[in-house]
Amino acid sequence: MRPVDQTSYGALDGNCFSACIASILEVPLTAVPYFWGPGQDQFIQWLEEQGHVSTFLVRAVGLFRAYPVSAHGQPGFLQQGA
Repeated sequence: MRPVDQTSYGALDGNCFSACIASILEVPLTAVPYFWGPGQDQFIQWLEEQGHVSTFLVRAVGLFRAYPVSAHGQPGFLQQGA
């Protein structure tokens, strides 16, 4: 993994998720599209086009060799789609 810093901040236009994915895939931030909220299907499609897959876990049991990505209830974060 190669750390990539986010370049924009905020509940509406922050690119922290794209920076996280860029870090995991070791690609420049500009190579990862901006994904937000209901864009989960677009993210899965884009990831498959890159030769990768995504697994969404509600509860992980056991040990996995993977990079987990999660979102949390930061003020304003969950209200985006409301």
